[in-house]
Amino acid sequence: MKFSSIRYTERILLLVCFLAPASILKSQTLSQSPYGRFGLGDVLESSSAFIQGLGGVKKAVADSNSLNLSQPAALGALEGGVTIFEAGLSGLSTQYNGVLGTRSGRTAGFGYFALAFPIKRNVWNVSLSLTPLSNAGFTLRDSVTDVEAGLVNLKYTGEGGFSAFSFGNGFHIGKNLNLGIQLRYLFGKTDYSSKVIFNGDTINQRNSLITNSNRMGDVDLVTGIQYQIRFRKPKDRATMLRDTTLDGKQIVRRKAERDSLHLIFGGTFRPMTTVNGSTSFLSQTFFGNDPGTTFTDTTLFKDRENGKIIMPMQFGGGITLKSSRDRWMVTADYVYTDWNGFRLFDQVDSVRSSYRLGLGIQINPVSTVRANSGRVAYWKKIRYRAGGYYSDGYLRLNGKAVPEFGVSLGFGLPVVLRTYNTRTATSVLNFAISAGQRGVSGTNDLNERFLKGTISFSLNDRWFRKFQYD
Repeated sequence: MKFSSIRYTERILLLVCFLAPASILKSQTLSQSPYGRFGLGDVLESSSAFIQGLGGVKKAVADSNSLNLSQPAALGALEGGVTIFEAGLSGLSTQYNGVLGTRSGRTAGFGYFALAFPIKRNVWNVSLSLTPLSNAGFTLRDSVTDVEAGLVNLKYTGEGGFSAFSFGNGFHIGKNLNLGIQLRYLFGKTDYSSKVIFNGDTINQRNSLITNSNRMGDVDLVTGIQYQIRFRKPKDRATMLRDTTLDGKQIVRRKAERDSLHLIFGGTFRPMTTVNGSTSFLSQTFFGNDPGTTFTDTTLFKDRENGKIIMPMQFGGGITLKSSRDRWMVTADYVYTDWNGFRLFDQVDSVRSSYRLGLGIQINPVSTVRANSGRVAYWKKIRYRAGGYYSDGYLRLNGKAVPEFGVSLGFGLPVVLRTYNTRTATSVLNFAISAGQRGVSGTNDLNERFLKGTISFSLNDRWFRKFQYD
């Protein structure tokens, strides 16, 4: 008789993998930042709680229990034969300070999903994932007083965002080299509107509404590499204890494996890519508070005119120093993005080339082997993470850059699940919280402070294995 190791729970989760994209596309926009008005919107660095807990550092990071979707070469380091399903939720609380005073807001929603599985054990792993690239979700109100027109009310809104459905491939070559390539389908839509309402609209002072929609649907490519150097080879010594049992059998007791150092170098490259898109534009004048309530006149209309979006080139490199038994890890990376080459339907936006520096630390009280033995206190099995980052900012507003910095804390909680044939599989529940600031304090410019929380669950098991017995 033959049976498959994938049980009903895993089947349900596999179905969720295919239904999750619809859930994400209908979820609440995870941004309220006015900075989302520029470029592609409010650009998101990473959705993973595992990576966020390390300050967003990812170029030289690989883990056998959690996915690093920003580095395709990390797929090559996954444990042989293990399938990982991962999904996450995010929440954001923001406070804005500027000339109009202080405003705050909160939002939450479904973050991302990913599925990674082996094609050839210990050689080739692939992944399917859906992650957000950018968000736009803001409403701004202002009013000005004109000598001739009197009080003028202004309202600016933005909503939508762009996402990436990715197909990643990670290859483990030789003993220390991992290579990766990721094909991404970029898609989504952003809608922006600007409304001007005069306090006393007349035939010479009509109210106006301008709406603009941008769409994108095309592919780009990300490549990655990771190389590991071992400084010392672990030693495993055995001591023979003879005739210590009642039946006279010998017992072999092995001493703890000596720890060694691993140095990992990693890098990614995303070339400048021209992708297809379309843009719509509508300009209206009207009387009253909204178009359509009274006389409305369309002054300009363009419907889905095809065009090109030039995505910026990006490269980054990182280094990780870790214990061979995963007791600790220190990692850092540098990422450069050439936003000067970005074009949105031949238009130059308020963006600039920028860099990002990050540092992350992970501490495991006990080694992975001891943590999986089940004889250790639970708090010692938890992975503790901390990190920080600084970016000089990819936006240029009023001739000045908009820098960003932040710090983070994270935890990886092992979850042991019972599977087929009384086997247990260790999955991971990752938490991360980060706090930061964008903009410069003490100026009349907009200053944004944020607190972001992310939770993700990685279900790890060996799926689709067949066993035979008589």
